[in-house]
Amino acid sequence: MSVIYGAALNQRVKELELGAELAVMTAKAAVKGVKAAAKTVRQWNNYRPARFKLLACPKAHAVLEQWRNMKKGRDPLESLRFGAMLLNVSQYVDCSPIYGRGKHIVARNPGLKGWLREHGSEINYVTAMSYRKLAEVTCKAIHLPEFMPLEWVLPGTEGMDETRELNPDGKLSLKLKRRELLRQIRECRDELRKLLEGASNVNQLCAKLDAITHEHRYRAPAKVAVPPSSEIAERDVVRHLRAALQTVESLSPDDVLKNTQDVISLLSDLKKQLEVRPA
Repeated sequence: MSVIYGAALNQRVKELELGAELAVMTAKAAVKGVKAAAKTVRQWNNYRPARFKLLACPKAHAVLEQWRNMKKGRDPLESLRFGAMLLNVSQYVDCSPIYGRGKHIVARNPGLKGWLREHGSEINYVTAMSYRKLAEVTCKAIHLPEFMPLEWVLPGTEGMDETRELNPDGKLSLKLKRRELLRQIRECRDELRKLLEGASNVNQLCAKLDAITHEHRYRAPAKVAVPPSSEIAERDVVRHLRAALQTVESLSPDDVLKNTQDVISLLSDLKKQLEVRPA
């Protein structure tokens, strides 16, 4: 009797082990299926700066005017002012996800891209996003508090500190004294002023930001310049001289060139160097 009972028990144990193995295999297959399904779902990176709406949304004409001012000289301060305006606009546009069946994200609301398409058609979206990224990285580099707008610490806004409303309509939940907020504004402004010293263009500002954040996202790696061959150099010289001649011929007789003597002296130096070289 005990032998029969032992055999039945062993059979039952084998059945349980087989069932456990099947369950594990089923679970692994289910996990693989979930991962495969997750790969097919489109991933969205939703950027929304972690700041409070302490400033009103900039008007479309103000953003467009700042875009035009920035394009004139690519001044770092004007570029930061434009990027700060885009950071502010990002708080007021709707970029929430649109869910389809199965609660999968299938699209997003237009957000800042739609706002620029509607209000600033002449603003290039990719370029605008690069300046918004520039403003975001600058906020991190000067340790600007998340609740504080970048517009408050830009150089040239010192006279507005005493009259500025630091907590409009009680939107700021932090219980900080006005004196403490003004101290933070002055410290961040000093850091930004140091950052802008010696930066005559946006590329130099980006180089300083790369040194602070230890990132290299604004420039491609430097390439080693290879001396051109004689044929390439001769072709380049002829091409540039021909382009200069065509440009001069296209000018009207009344147009006055201020640097005519400099151009003539350069041509004479070029002639002397070519005459010295062997034929």
